[in-house]
Amino acid sequence: AQARNESIINEELILIKNAELEERERFKNLFIQNFSHELRNPLMSSMAITQILGDTSLSNEQQQMVEVLRDSQTHLKLLLEDTLSLSMIASGKLEIRAAIFDLGKMLELLSFTYKTKAKAKGLSFTLTQDQRVPKWVEGDRKRMFQILTNLLDNAVKYTDEGSVSLEVSFNQQYARKANLHFSISDTGRGIPEDKHELIFETFSQLTSPGKEQGTGLGLALVKGLLSLMESEVQLNSVAGKGSVFSFDLDLRIPLESDMKVSSGRPTKATSQKIVGSGKKYRILLVEDDEKVLTVLFKMLMDTGHFYLDILSDGAQVLEQVIQNQYDLILMDINLPNTRGDQLTRVIREFPFKKVKQIPVIGITAFAYEDHLRAYKEAGMNEVLPKPFDKEELLNTIYSFLRK
Repeated sequence: AQARNESIINEELILIKNAELEERERFKNLFIQNFSHELRNPLMSSMAITQILGDTSLSNEQQQMVEVLRDSQTHLKLLLEDTLSLSMIASGKLEIRAAIFDLGKMLELLSFTYKTKAKAKGLSFTLTQDQRVPKWVEGDRKRMFQILTNLLDNAVKYTDEGSVSLEVSFNQQYARKANLHFSISDTGRGIPEDKHELIFETFSQLTSPGKEQGTGLGLALVKGLLSLMESEVQLNSVAGKGSVFSFDLDLRIPLESDMKVSSGRPTKATSQKIVGSGKKYRILLVEDDEKVLTVLFKMLMDTGHFYLDILSDGAQVLEQVIQNQYDLILMDINLPNTRGDQLTRVIREFPFKKVKQIPVIGITAFAYEDHLRAYKEAGMNEVLPKPFDKEELLNTIYSFLRK
């Protein structure tokens, strides 16, 4: 009987411990989500002001200072995205979203970026690409870019002399899928064999004689993203002799008919046609954060293409929409009194065609994918997670304006 009681007690203790761990994980993910939300508005304002400042007449020294600001802000934005992505993976909220994209162009961008980063450290960088690798593929470009940039950043960071390389080779094709092999190698410090598993754990970093510091998130994120893509990262490394990180990915090869369907987003030619038309469009801008409102106003008015009406309270939106004829509404989600997605739902149910068909672009500091999907289901045409830059904002707006 005593043994049975001890067994029951042990089972209860295990259940309690598991419940505590689940609660801690839930609290951690909620904290990261709220922390991410609170950072996005000030980062949005900071990045926008820097961009506006960079467009003014500056001395060479001032321009260099602006570039330092931009680099720091970009780094902060990437850290924010990586932290949020890891949280989403842990909570099961991150989804792989396949779309057709130009793989060749993405690899060219990576090559240009890492040649520059490598050169700054006195290293060489090479991109080797199998001729059979398709230019256009269907996959999650954003997540592939995250994986490759994290691996390449690590390679450059922990290599003191020599080279870093990215190789993309063609394994095989079956039906309309290509199996590609990605390999990132360096001549850096290498990783002891007994540490190979450890480095893929969240917040893990190897102690080394270098000065480099980081979050310890990169490789954990790579592992998590590849797992969602039904792949895994392989490591071949010897301390003092460099490292090779590699993985295989199945990517669908699109048909020509798929390419035509996927080209619904605005092209530069479309944007230029709108810009060159000389027409001015009337936009309702709704944002309750004064700093973000200031930079959005500046971004839009500097184009000379828009008349703007401004609101900071959701309660006034419907009255304005009924009384005026707008070409587009640019609206924050988290507004005082009435939320932007709720307002959009009401607008879509209006009996008047001129009201219910107004394009609505949402802007939000909540960047979880289930949030973004819910906002679109409410009737928003597009949602821009903060922070975004002027080009992204204007291209999105132009895509929904009538020529």
